Amino acid sequence: MARLASMFGRALVNRLGNSLDHAIGVFSPGREAMRQQARAQAAAFRQYAAAKNNLQTGAWGSHDQNVNKIIGDSSARLRARVRQLVRDFPFFARVVEAAVNISISTGIQLQYLMTKADGKTIHDRLNRQVEEAWAEFCECLDAGGRLDMVELQRLARRQEIEVGESFCLTPYDPSDPVAPIKVQLYEPDWFSIFGAQAQAGNELIQGVEIDKKSGRVIAFHLEDPDHWGQPQRVEKDFAIHTFQTLRPGQVRGVSPLVSAILSAHDIGEFIGAEVDGAKKAAAYLATAKSPNPAQFAMQRGKLDQQSGVRVREIGNGIIEVLHSNEDFKLIDHNRPGAQFEPTVNFITRMIAVTAGLTYEMVSGDYRGINFSNLKGIRGDLLHMTRPGQRRFARQFCQVIFTRWLDAMNAIGALSLPNYWSQRGRYLRAARWLYPGIEGVDILREARGALSLLAGGLEAPQEYLARRGLDPRDTLRAIAEFRRLAKEEGVDIDWGVKPVKTNPAALGAGEDANAQA
Repeated sequence: MARLASMFGRALVNRLGNSLDHAIGVFSPGREAMRQQARAQAAAFRQYAAAKNNLQTGAWGSHDQNVNKIIGDSSARLRARVRQLVRDFPFFARVVEAAVNISISTGIQLQYLMTKADGKTIHDRLNRQVEEAWAEFCECLDAGGRLDMVELQRLARRQEIEVGESFCLTPYDPSDPVAPIKVQLYEPDWFSIFGAQAQAGNELIQGVEIDKKSGRVIAFHLEDPDHWGQPQRVEKDFAIHTFQTLRPGQVRGVSPLVSAILSAHDIGEFIGAEVDGAKKAAAYLATAKSPNPAQFAMQRGKLDQQSGVRVREIGNGIIEVLHSNEDFKLIDHNRPGAQFEPTVNFITRMIAVTAGLTYEMVSGDYRGINFSNLKGIRGDLLHMTRPGQRRFARQFCQVIFTRWLDAMNAIGALSLPNYWSQRGRYLRAARWLYPGIEGVDILREARGALSLLAGGLEAPQEYLARRGLDPRDTLRAIAEFRRLAKEEGVDIDWGVKPVKTNPAALGAGEDANAQA
């Protein structure tokens, strides 16, 4: 419905503008032509290049428009094109999946660290109480009853990559002592302006109602895009809208892949053309000369009973179909040239850059990678991923946690002392552990980490958190393993003997050292 309303709005504006141009043209045809040309240019400048119809109708110029106007005029087409590329183009599907795996992986986990009144002592009992209740909630927070917290995180993040934003509602259900709020994700196509009306002093932009003075989001207007009806107004406190803000005043998100749409389209056509060329080069190609073209056309133009089309292919037994006075000349068709793979790799690298990923992750090509550059690639990837993880945790995970903790205390399912008077302290006690990225050489990195820990330059909690591990759960697991080892009579000496890394200690002889 939002797309339809946008189409109707643009059609009405264009119709009024054209009528005015025609009226002016009665007295000044030249002015009419100039106005029509200026109108076409203005329409082009309001769109992303990836939303243009063809190479001639897009906009490349120094003029710019309001960010919400640009996104509003192009968002429906951009969403459709990115979705189609994800469906049909393997590299785009790989980009989306890799970006979700890097940023979310097996989930952004909660670590609750509430302190006692002195502000220093960790309140272990209260922290365990909150974490256990949260873990139980994460299993049943989906309104549809199918997804857990990790799956909702991955789906929301996937929406951000594909269409630029994620949106969900958090209805309140006080009858459920485990999940007093639910989470229900919607696609951004539900945003609607058709028939919607903002309250006094507010402005409605692409289904988002904001305060005119401050720009603060007040409510959202939604409508089923497949069924017409009255749009519903939802207050901000019952919805979660996440996206990356690229310009001040932006109210809707746009996919980070839009700048790669044109390149992806080009590479798709290029690969298709080269594959067709290879298929043709693998078959016989010939031209036929006949003194009786009509007879030959009848012979070669028989209908295929299954497909209903006329057969025009020439099989391997060309000599068998030759008639008297007919001549065939075979055509030499070259296979794809040597520039095919370098061109594909270059465009693939451009697509990876737009998604903040590495070429190797998108292409699956790890040829020529060694320890040094792989370590640099991992470091850059982690550096690029952390800001997006923090933003997503703040906009999605923390909002859900805040509403859940409020609801749990409101219905009495959690007994947190002085919660409402110290609500800020309780909410700030939430820490979010991002999924870690495995190192390239665990042995070398472990030695470096132990040196930092021994020198007091890093806390063990920080090291474990960087790897996506909960310190408390890790220590409990180690203690449990030590207990089991003691019961089974297994002697473990982790951390007692120093780790040796020189080749001789690892069993390599002098010959091996010389070869190395």
